[in-house]
Amino acid sequence: MWSIQRVSFKPLCLLVSLAALLTFMLAACGGTGSGISSTPTPIPTSVQGYGTVHGCPSDAVVTSAPSAANVTITLSDANAAVTAHVGEVLEIQLPFGLRWTGPTISGGGLRVHTPAGYASTALGMCIWSFNTLSAGTTHLTFFAMAICQNGQFCPQYILALPFTKSRAQKPL
Repeated sequence: MWSIQRVSFKPLCLLVSLAALLTFMLAACGGTGSGISSTPTPIPTSVQGYGTVHGCPSDAVVTSAPSAANVTITLSDANAAVTAHVGEVLEIQLPFGLRWTGPTISGGGLRVHTPAGYASTALGMCIWSFNTLSAGTTHLTFFAMAICQNGQFCPQYILALPFTKSRAQKPL
């Protein structure tokens, strides 16, 4: 005999609604990516096709180490202000196991290195790297979703991870 249980989805609905609201608010504030310089700094790569399997937006594999980051931002830095100086390289590392998208950007003064969101198997992270071009504040928001296999049930959620980057003039 089958029994039916009622499952409450209120916390999940609240999380999805909050993420959607945050997305619309950022879009209204110009968070459409206009803060990234149109001339990205390339990093030497070869394509081997494993980044998206781990949840990274890029399948590119870095063949030579990019400039060492002056500031590294990780998942634990979400919802906290991080400071970098003009001319410094900042790197955002987000863990494998979630499908990452973004960032949406409000503010300016950053130039993205390409490929953006590449996989680092040594770190087990998806990597975004930026040059800090000018003083000011930039809000970056990344989004995470479940990595789903075709034909299987998949949890439906979106997790928003905001980072606030303050850029100061280079110290004397």
